[in-house]
Amino acid sequence: MTDDVVRALIVASRSAAFDARDEAAMRMANHLDDSGVRRRLVEMLDDPDIAVQVSAVESLATRGGRSGIEAILHNLGVRIDDPDADSMVGKLQELQGWERAPILQTARVLISEGTTPATERAIEELERLFGHYVEQKGLRRNYARDLQKWLRRITARRRPNLPQRTGSIYVQCAVFIPTIQNFVNHELSVEDFEAQYLRLVNDWPASLDPAVSGTVNQLFIDIDAFVSDEALRGCGDLDEQQLRLCAQDALSELIELQRR
Repeated sequence: MTDDVVRALIVASRSAAFDARDEAAMRMANHLDDSGVRRRLVEMLDDPDIAVQVSAVESLATRGGRSGIEAILHNLGVRIDDPDADSMVGKLQELQGWERAPILQTARVLISEGTTPATERAIEELERLFGHYVEQKGLRRNYARDLQKWLRRITARRRPNLPQRTGSIYVQCAVFIPTIQNFVNHELSVEDFEAQYLRLVNDWPASLDPAVSGTVNQLFIDIDAFVSDEALRGCGDLDEQQLRLCAQDALSELIELQRR
């Protein structure tokens, strides 16, 4: 029975209909012990449809272990200048933010043990975009030391006149969405949300796209207008419920921007 399911999924993964391929990519996550399924999922990282690529990333990253994540990183490194690959980076950001897959932890182990130049390029991009999600002090000492050496080497190797990529709108939104969503869902206190959100804003390495910055900056202003003490709250100040509503609006706007 399992063999029949696997064969059916592989057939569906080659369908002319993108939604059939997309569903197959997601369902393949349950059959990654089959070498044919694993091979096909890696191939689907280059599917003509971006949504299928992202589904393949999710299946490999969450259920494919270290080899699955390594395959994704290698693919990203080869396609480092392909704008479509930004959607895959955004999915990795989301999986790391929700702690559904140890993307950065695995990437740092790969760096410490040695990997391909293409994989290194992908890891450099992930470290720049959301490396702060996993504190380096939490690594074993030799891993932290090797990581710092690698980051210094990469920085020195860059040509200073080359503009640094800041990621697509999809990736930029993905940086802020998990933290805002946690706050909206009452999984973060106001104090923790404020600290995390301000850190995200301050750590962003370059200018945001204007479409993203308008929403991000407005929420920054809303946070600044929050006053916890009702006796001190004046005209224009926000209470906790109002701030969460503002965060909900910002979340909806960022999700809508990702879909464009």
